Amino acid sequence: MQGPIATIHDLIVRLDQVDVRVEEYSRRMSLAHFNQLTGQPFEDMAVLNAALGETMLDESIRAAVDDWLPKVTDQRLHRRLTMCARSFLQAHVTYDDTLFTQTQRIEERIIGFQPTIDGRTVSRGERNRILESDPDRTARQAAYSAGKVLDEMIEADLLELMAARNRLARTLGYCDYVALGLENQELTEQELRRLFETIREMTEDRWREFLVSAARELGVDRLMPWDIAYCLEYVLPSPPSHRFPKDRIVPVFKEALAACGGDLDVLPIEVVVQDIPYGGLCIPIRYNHDIRILSNPRDGFMSYDTLFHEFGHGIQAAGLDASSFLVAQADPPFFWEGIAGIYEHLMQTETVLIHLLRMTPVDVDNIRRRSQLFRINWFRSIAVACELEWAAYRGESDLRGCLRDLYEKYMGVSMPQDVGWAGNTLYTTHPLYNQNYLMMEVMALQTIEAMQSRLGHYPHPGMFAFLQEGYIGPAGWIPWREKIRHMTGHPLTADALGRYLSQ
Repeated sequence: MQGPIATIHDLIVRLDQVDVRVEEYSRRMSLAHFNQLTGQPFEDMAVLNAALGETMLDESIRAAVDDWLPKVTDQRLHRRLTMCARSFLQAHVTYDDTLFTQTQRIEERIIGFQPTIDGRTVSRGERNRILESDPDRTARQAAYSAGKVLDEMIEADLLELMAARNRLARTLGYCDYVALGLENQELTEQELRRLFETIREMTEDRWREFLVSAARELGVDRLMPWDIAYCLEYVLPSPPSHRFPKDRIVPVFKEALAACGGDLDVLPIEVVVQDIPYGGLCIPIRYNHDIRILSNPRDGFMSYDTLFHEFGHGIQAAGLDASSFLVAQADPPFFWEGIAGIYEHLMQTETVLIHLLRMTPVDVDNIRRRSQLFRINWFRSIAVACELEWAAYRGESDLRGCLRDLYEKYMGVSMPQDVGWAGNTLYTTHPLYNQNYLMMEVMALQTIEAMQSRLGHYPHPGMFAFLQEGYIGPAGWIPWREKIRHMTGHPLTADALGRYLSQ
C-alpha cells in the first residue's frame, strides 16, 4: 500500500501504474487461456488471478478514486476515474480467489468433456453436425442426450459457484449477483424482461408458422428440442453446406472487409483452428498488437457467420484507444458484441453472398429468411437462458421444471423430463452474459440502418472508418449511450430489429 495521493499529478501517476500492472497480468492471463484451449503448456492462471486481484483490490487506490471522483473537473480524467471505480467493483467478483478456483475447476471439465453417442466418443463438432444435419431423428435425440452427461457432471459445482457469487454480491450491498452483474453492465432486469416479451410478441406468428411447417416436413405430431437445429439447417430451403467451404472463410472475410474499407493484412489478427467448446472465440492477448481467434469451423453458413462475428471482435480489439487499459475495455459487453454483430451481418449482404460466394438471388432470399428464423430461435433461446440463470441465482428449487416451463413459453416446444440445464458454458465462464447477444442485434441493426442512411448502403467503403471513428477508437472514453445516439441519431431501441424481423 502506498501513501496518500495529494495532487492530480500523483493521482495520474498511480492510475498509470495500475493500468500497466493490470495490462501485463491480463496479457499473461489471456495467453494462458489461449494455451490452455490449444493444448499447450500454460502459466498458472490462479497465480495470475491473485496478482490481478492484489492490484485491483488495493484499498489505497480505490479510496483515492472515490475521494477524487467528485473533485475532478477535467472531463477525460473524470471519465477515467468513473471507469476505474466500476472496474474495481467488478474486481471483487472477477479476482476473488475462491470464485476463480471454482470457475477454473468447472471450465477444465467443460474443455475436457467429450460427448459419447451410442458408445462412441465424438468431437463437439461431430455432435453438432448430427444435431444440424442427420436426417435420422433417433440419432439426433442421442446426440442431444449426450450433452446431459456434462450437465450432470458440473451441476452441483455450478450451483455452489452461483451461491458463492451471491454471497459476495451481498457483502457489496446487493441483494444477489443478478443485481450486481446487470448494474455493472449498465442494464436492468426490467428492461431486459420487456425486451424479451417484445421479441416474443413480434415474432409469435412467424415462429408458430415455422413450428407447424417443420413438424409437417418431418411427419411428426410435435417437434422436440433435437429437431429445431435440423429444421433450421436442413428443412428450410438454403444452399447446401458445401457451398460454404470452411477453407474459404478467411479469404472471403478478407475481401468483404476490403469492401468496407479495411485491410485484414495490416491488422494484428491471427486465426487458429482448434476443436474448442465454442464455434469461435476471439482472445485479445494485447490490444492493438496481438489478437488471436480460435475457430472450430465446419462447412456451412453458420461457420462463416460465427467467424465474421469473431473477426468483428478482433477488429475492435485492434483499434481501441488503449492509453488506459481499464478504460479501453470499459464499454459494456453487449457493445463489444454489437460491433461484432455489424460485421456478422455482412453474411446477409449481396456483396458477400452474390459477388464473393457466387450465390443466386434465390439463394440470397432463402439465406435471409433462414437467418431471420435462426435469429428468432436464438432470441427466444436467449430469453430462456437468461430467465433460467436469474432463477438459479435466486434459489429456484426445481430448475429442470423451470427450464421446461420457460422453453414451452418461448420456444413452443416441450422438453424431456430429465433435461439438463448446467451445460450452458456461459453460466460458468461469463455469468449474466447471454442477454448481450440479443442486445448485440439491437445495436447492430440500428447502426446498419444509420450507415445505410448516411453512407448510402451497407457495406460501404467508408464503413470501417465510420465504425473506427465513432465506436471503436473512443473505447470507454465516451459513454456507450452517447456513442450510439451520435452515430445513429437516436437512443438505442428495438425498432430496427423489428423491421429486420418483419422483412
